[in-house]
Amino acid sequence: HADAILAMNSSIGHIFPQWQHKMHLLPSVGMEAVAQPLPQQQQHFIVLSAGRFVPLKGFDLGIRAFSTFYHRLSERERARCCYVLVGRGPERARLQALAASLGLEQAVRFIPWMERSELSALYARAQVFLFPSHEGAGMVVAEALAHGLPVLCLDNYGPGEFVTDECGLKVACISPQVCAAALGMQLEKLYRQPALRQQLAQGARRRFETHFDWQQKGKILRNIYAQVLGERPEAEIPHEQIIA
Repeated sequence: HADAILAMNSSIGHIFPQWQHKMHLLPSVGMEAVAQPLPQQQQHFIVLSAGRFVPLKGFDLGIRAFSTFYHRLSERERARCCYVLVGRGPERARLQALAASLGLEQAVRFIPWMERSELSALYARAQVFLFPSHEGAGMVVAEALAHGLPVLCLDNYGPGEFVTDECGLKVACISPQVCAAALGMQLEKLYRQPALRQQLAQGARRRFETHFDWQQKGKILRNIYAQVLGERPEAEIPHEQIIA
């Protein structure tokens, strides 16, 4: 009997196709605005991931992807590149063993959860946010976009839908081996094309401001109420409706 249904991703429309006409795509993640980092001359290429070390997050896939990228580099280039994983959880020991087995002891860093201000500074230093998770949302993706960080993720429901060509790169979910290779190739693309990284960084901030800023999400929600009540919306606020 609802007049409007808020769906965190479009998979809900496939589950309940009879109600697609009143579904609005409104991901259940957001972030308050943060100061944009000043452009810096980066001496290193830092790939960042953050989250709980559990199977759902796909960090093993992220490590294999980084390995694909890393082992295609020269020794001199490798010295400039690292993969930083921030978090804790039961998979940590297994992930560390995987990194060691792939010859990445010096290139992969594991950092426990840190204060938010410290994590914000780490976002500002990184060049790419790698999100290999299989989940249907991802708060850290909104955080990365807020900090103007290009996102590399799987082309799935959730992040694969709200990360667009404007703010990041995606790879198809085929098999773990294919995904790891594809993610690794995209990391190399971002590494070798700083102009593309800069373009995506600017797009990431814009995407955050139009879709994931809590203030903007409040405006989107008010407009949905206005539409349901037959009132005039405040302004044209971009959001997506699930169409059958």
